[in-house]
Amino acid sequence: MLILAVDGALGPLTAAVLDSQTGEAWVEAAAQRDALEGGLRAADTALRASGHALRDLRRLAVTIGPGRFTGLRIALAYAKSLAFALNVPLIGVSSYDAVATAGLGEPALVAVRGRAGAACVRLRLGNGGDEQFSGAIDEVAGWVRSRAAGLELAAVGALDELAPALLRAGVSFARLAQGEPPALRAAHIAAAAVPHEGAHGVRPDYGERPHTTVPR
Repeated sequence: MLILAVDGALGPLTAAVLDSQTGEAWVEAAAQRDALEGGLRAADTALRASGHALRDLRRLAVTIGPGRFTGLRIALAYAKSLAFALNVPLIGVSSYDAVATAGLGEPALVAVRGRAGAACVRLRLGNGGDEQFSGAIDEVAGWVRSRAAGLELAAVGALDELAPALLRAGVSFARLAQGEPPALRAAHIAAAAVPHEGAHGVRPDYGERPHTTVPR
C-alpha cells in the first residue's frame, strides 16, 4: 500500500511517501518559510522519487497538531483537498505520536513546540491514560512536576526551551534522541490505522492557541 503523509505542525512542511509492503520510504522537506508552494513541491518530489504517481496512492496521512499553527492549517487543508480529489482515506495522526520514538517506554514525556515561549506536552505515566497540557514554558514545567514528582521520565521532542525549565522545577528526565522524521512516522502509523469516516472526521488539535487581539 502506497501512503503519502504530510506534516506542517512540527517544522518545515515535510512529505513522506511509504510503500508499506516493502518498507521503502522517500522524504522531502520544504524550506523553513516556504510551507505553501514549497510544501506542494515537497510532496511532488517525494512521490516522483518513489517512481509513483498520485493515482497510485491508497492512503493519506497528516499530523493534526498540536504544533505550529500556520503550518498545521496549510498541511491539513492540503491533505483534505487531496483526499477528496483522489477519493482515498485520510488518517489524522497526533503530533505527539509522530514525535514519540517507536517503543517509547513509560513514564514518558513528549513535547511539541507551540508559539514562542510556549509548549505542548503529553505525559504518559503508565496508569492507563495520557494527560496533556499546553501553556507558557514555566507553567508547563510546573504542571509536569505536579504530575510526575519523584519519577524519572523518558523525554522526547521539542525540549530545547523546556528542558532548562524542567530542571529548575526539579523534574528528573532522560532526553532521548528523535527517531524518524515525523511525516514518515505518521505514514507508518497510518498504515496500521482504521480510516476515519471521510476526511471531515480529521480535525486539528491546536493545543496552546495563539493569542489574538480583537480590533475595537
